[in-house]
Amino acid sequence: MKKFFVHIVFLLLAQILWAQQKPIPTQYVYDKYFINPAYAGSSNFFTASMTVKQQLLGFEGAPKTQYFMSQLPMQAQFMGVGIKLMHDQIGVATQNNVLVSYAYQIGLAGGALSMSLAGGLYNSAAKFSQLIIADDDPDAAIPLNNESVTVPDASFGMFYKFEKLYVGYSVFHLLGGNLKYASTGYEGGEVLSKYHYIVSGFNYKLNKQMTLEPMILGKIGQASPLQ
Repeated sequence: MKKFFVHIVFLLLAQILWAQQKPIPTQYVYDKYFINPAYAGSSNFFTASMTVKQQLLGFEGAPKTQYFMSQLPMQAQFMGVGIKLMHDQIGVATQNNVLVSYAYQIGLAGGALSMSLAGGLYNSAAKFSQLIIADDDPDAAIPLNNESVTVPDASFGMFYKFEKLYVGYSVFHLLGGNLKYASTGYEGGEVLSKYHYIVSGFNYKLNKQMTLEPMILGKIGQASPLQ
């Protein structure tokens, strides 16, 4: 029975590579740079934010996610720059991602269109040595070594603002990449899946102190259903 549970854990870790590549913090509405690199420079001020999310408190190996994001407009040059750092951990599996973005704005139909490219690195790692194997003769298919794979990463975004209305499109993990661990012996193709985001909303000023901002976000992933 113990060996059975170890197999289940290992199977879930293998699926993390495919299905758990893009966690979303719940506060993206306050910093749209998280879901679209073209948002860099779209606001009139420098912003920086940090998000910490932890689920299933009290359970060992529970999901934990940390983000740091910052973007800076350079309005005199119609440009914006930004950086995003991500660390995500589930059990013995971790993901780390760093992206640096550059955005450029042009006037279009009375509004402003911002286009951006971002580049960086994506790391997937697993500390298999931390697996609890309650068996003197463990299955040879269960790896015992620590593994780490790093691949180049890139994303693209467009963000259009017209008066109070905005709409954006972005795609992450443009380059894909093989995330296969050497010690698993699995011959399948664990790749870094592309994710597409479509966002739209508008700002309606209720009074001097309050603004209403209805917003809708759609996420389409190769390894997950439409959200």
